[in-house]
Amino acid sequence: MALTRKRASRAQEKVPERAQPNAIERLERVPEKVDPQAIELIPEQVIRDFKVFPLSCENDALKLAMTDDSQVGSLDKYRVVSSMDVIPVLVPTEVVDELIERYMPHKRAEAAAERADGTLRQEIDTLQKSVPRSSPVELVNAIIEGATSSRATDIHFDPQEDSVRVRYRIDGVLYDIVNLSRSIEAGMVSRLKILCNMDITNTRTPQDGHFTIKFGTREWDIRVATLPTYFGEKLVLRFIGSGNVIKSLEELGMESADQHAIERFIERKGGMLLVTGPMGSGKTTTLYTVLNGLNVFSENIVTIEDPVEFQLKGMNQVQVNALADLTYSRVLRGALRLDIDTLMVGEIRDDDSAHITVRAAVTGHRVLSTMHTNNAFETITAMRHMGIKGFMIASALDVVIAQRLVRVNCAHCREQDEPPKELLAELGLPESAGPFFRGRGCPHCNDTGFYGRTGVFEVLKIDDQMRVKITTGAPVEEIEEVAAERKMKFLPERGAQKVAAGITTAEEVLRAIGS
Repeated sequence: MALTRKRASRAQEKVPERAQPNAIERLERVPEKVDPQAIELIPEQVIRDFKVFPLSCENDALKLAMTDDSQVGSLDKYRVVSSMDVIPVLVPTEVVDELIERYMPHKRAEAAAERADGTLRQEIDTLQKSVPRSSPVELVNAIIEGATSSRATDIHFDPQEDSVRVRYRIDGVLYDIVNLSRSIEAGMVSRLKILCNMDITNTRTPQDGHFTIKFGTREWDIRVATLPTYFGEKLVLRFIGSGNVIKSLEELGMESADQHAIERFIERKGGMLLVTGPMGSGKTTTLYTVLNGLNVFSENIVTIEDPVEFQLKGMNQVQVNALADLTYSRVLRGALRLDIDTLMVGEIRDDDSAHITVRAAVTGHRVLSTMHTNNAFETITAMRHMGIKGFMIASALDVVIAQRLVRVNCAHCREQDEPPKELLAELGLPESAGPFFRGRGCPHCNDTGFYGRTGVFEVLKIDDQMRVKITTGAPVEEIEEVAAERKMKFLPERGAQKVAAGITTAEEVLRAIGS
């Protein structure tokens, strides 16, 4: 990962010069006005943890109110998380408290951490006790209900030589839940296939389907896929549905500067926005969040997906079906005859669909889609390899978002930590940006130290100089240098900001970005 290290070292080189402590401004009263843009530069968790508050920002410098003289000598934490130089302003503690109460009255992070989700230990104990006396139908219901209570996104049924292993995926990690007797396997598989209208007699070819189930007052849409293995059929159940859509880019973990780039794209007509990253990095959720920012009443919006993961009101959603000859390319050609304003394509999978979506973007349609590349700049290379001419890429492409998901430190067991120096160096993060944090592990977070996930984003905004380089076939390294001059933040830098803010750990960021 030489490119990642190069970006990390560049981030380290660009830490702004330190403010001189010999002329520190002091403030005794709450200021009449606070710059709303300044507040966006420091995460709420940092503001509350360290009793600081952003007052204003001008000329790449952030005025930051703080209560402790000792913080003035080391401002690296706030430089990293804000990407700006920091000018300290000393204030009494009650001034910061009043500012927090005035501008941040709702403790969103704490409220989220205190949700009454069941712990994984409780669900495992409940399932193990119910196995001996449960029928296949009751056991399937218990397994699904346990998954909803423990925040699982997927359920895996893995046939082994003498048992069936059941696992939940929580925060991107699989956990063993229970081992079931092979004698009950056939009944469970048949029950799930019946719910999905699958062929229960077909055990030799893959099948997929979906069903809806209700627990309490909430309904859950579940997608089911089967695959024949040596010891039997493996089944994976994935929870889908509109209840999982996050309503804002801020909630996804995107920084305010990057949010503004997406908002500007939404406001214009035509052009293309691509979201890139590996499987399971949250690309579809980001696309739907962008779609939520569009006015569905004044726009004709069509989505082409395989499968339709979230059902959104006011949008025309088409599910690809190869058996019915509804391929991406065929549906794309038909959709473009429907006077579309916005077209969302679940994934650009082949050269044909790539060419059609690019043509749509340059002819006045707003296009959103995903690709599987490691970072934003590799997307340009991938489009070139698909045979798209440079001038077409330059004309169509407006924004590329590369993203990863990192696990968030558990609010119930978070404590100060000293990461290894070499890990901080990988991220270009100075030791003086501490203190750093990690979860110790508790029943609430299944003893992992993490609870929930957030996004790390790299947002490339294509400008005129970049378009010239793309058109002339310049290497992506040259485009990357232009982006760096425009103060674009790369994945390691955005990850370093979350580590400095105490949101996650250096190890977790490096694991996610693949360094």
